Amino acid sequence: MIGIVLAAGKSKRMKSRVPKVALPMLGQPVVSYPIEAARRAGVKRILVIVAKNSPLVDMIDGVEFVIQPKPLGTGDAVKVALRDIKRNELILILNGDNPLIRSRTIRRMYRRLKREKLSGILLTTELSDPTGYGRIIRDENGLIAAIIEEKNLKPLQRSIKEINAGVYIFRYQDLREALRRIRLNRKKKEYLLTDVILVMNRMGKRLASVKGSPEDALGINTPEEFQQVARIMKERIVRALRRRGVVLANPDTVEIEPSVRIGPGTTIGPYVSIRGETRIGAGTKIEPFVIIGDG
Repeated sequence: MIGIVLAAGKSKRMKSRVPKVALPMLGQPVVSYPIEAARRAGVKRILVIVAKNSPLVDMIDGVEFVIQPKPLGTGDAVKVALRDIKRNELILILNGDNPLIRSRTIRRMYRRLKREKLSGILLTTELSDPTGYGRIIRDENGLIAAIIEEKNLKPLQRSIKEINAGVYIFRYQDLREALRRIRLNRKKKEYLLTDVILVMNRMGKRLASVKGSPEDALGINTPEEFQQVARIMKERIVRALRRRGVVLANPDTVEIEPSVRIGPGTTIGPYVSIRGETRIGAGTKIEPFVIIGDG
């Protein structure tokens, strides 16, 4: 399986000179998290689609960068990436601004696609209030038929709470043919990746889904969403440390980057920051107001 990470967006709503995928979150660029999730899921080759002069080229190692010459949308970005893929592979597509995606979720998608011999599979979730999101439309067999933008929903479809989480696995040949057939969205002046779902359905291809949690669909478009995602990421790190027997006196005041490794039985006081590739042995006591780095 080959991974494609979409990271060429303009980040207009973030109002930042730095692309949102390059912003640091707990010591790492946002885009590094979906890349790492793909690696942990067993993806060996990862292509990151970027705009011209993207700062990511100097920030991320171990991936191939592909430049999207013009900002013509996610469908065009994937089409550009496929030019560098010659073999009939499975193609995993991730959004660079979705750092909460987990490797176990990708593996679940992969297993179902292989088991049921599907042409594609996507990650969906249900929201109590899906306002603003496109909805998942299913056929009489429960397979995915289309993703419909909210403004195009029929009255009965507005009650649907299942949305697209923006993670896909497709078979290379089917994806390439579907991308060839999608048309320019006249309003947005872009080729939309979501349009391949309806096109594949019309091609007679079978598409299914794996349902994830609402966190799986949480991308970053605004400063508020950035803070929300960072908080969830921090909570995940704290839970993982507790499972390993690490005691945190006041987790709300502690910042520990995901690359840090801490042995069981360690106690960490309040207002502590641990960064980089730091390794801390078992049974260590870290006093309050300490900053530890690997430099």
